[in-house]
Amino acid sequence: MYRYIWLVPLLPLIGAAINGIFGRWFRFPEKLIGSIAVGTVALSFLISVAAIYSYGFGSDKQWPNPYVTTQTVFTWIPGGAVQQTLGYAAPGSSTTISVANQPVTVSTPRSSLLNIEWSYQLDPLSAVFMLIVTGVGLCIFVFATGYMHGDPGFYRFFAYMGLFMFSMLVLVMGSN
Repeated sequence: MYRYIWLVPLLPLIGAAINGIFGRWFRFPEKLIGSIAVGTVALSFLISVAAIYSYGFGSDKQWPNPYVTTQTVFTWIPGGAVQQTLGYAAPGSSTTISVANQPVTVSTPRSSLLNIEWSYQLDPLSAVFMLIVTGVGLCIFVFATGYMHGDPGFYRFFAYMGLFMFSMLVLVMGSN
């Protein structure tokens, strides 16, 4: 189930986009807006629980590393698009500078390629925080459906809450 951890942050983002874009244009009723918001967060919570269950109790053959797994969703900036340099130094070169009257050698990386990936990591710490964010977030979303009843910005509130949930999950699950 760990192969689907990329859905955990994506589902609240989809719910936020639906509520934010279509909630006002099509005048969705509050029950539909609340159902979309709570439903996407509940699915994220269920996927989190299933992934963490397979993480803790699944067979060791599933996991490439028994403690940490990283899943790359896509490559954001492919290698070759950005070249790493330190000032005007060529890759793989080194210069000596003086710091507090002590010589220090500064070397640039040998590789001139930088590959930036959008990836998620599941380890014990991120698993705990993923459960906290999705579990407490689900409780907040359920409470807010009743608390915000009758408010003219009902759709906007849940769009922003979905974006916040997405941001927190990317922060917790990001592998870099």
